[in-house]
Amino acid sequence: SGVDDSRSTPAPSGLRAFPRAAGVIRVEWGYHQINRSRLPDGFRIYLGVGPQPDYSSPAASVPHVLARTAYVSDLIGLAPGAIYSIGVRAFNGSGEETNTVTSLAISDATGPDGVDSLMALPTATQGD
Repeated sequence: SGVDDSRSTPAPSGLRAFPRAAGVIRVEWGYHQINRSRLPDGFRIYLGVGPQPDYSSPAASVPHVLARTAYVSDLIGLAPGAIYSIGVRAFNGSGEETNTVTSLAISDATGPDGVDSLMALPTATQGD
């Protein structure tokens, strides 16, 4: 096809997504650096309602950090009780890899639990 993909980046691994309180879905994945010449610039997170993510526009983007192997992103403001499909793809100057590994999660409609009690304790100051 005439496209040089020798610098394209490998796909992320271990994708998982799970609901958090109040319409948030946490997305986690790993990336293991094998070849420094093929490192990603970052990761694009795609979101879709139903069985497939919408790959036309990312819902979020997370930068790659050298030597980091675990990544996390919270997708916020999601409709309560909806089933979402999430995909994560690595990208660099050569383009975006095209893996189709996805994870499903149902957003939670409940807010976080309230605080039952709160107690403040004095701290020692210098000279006490």
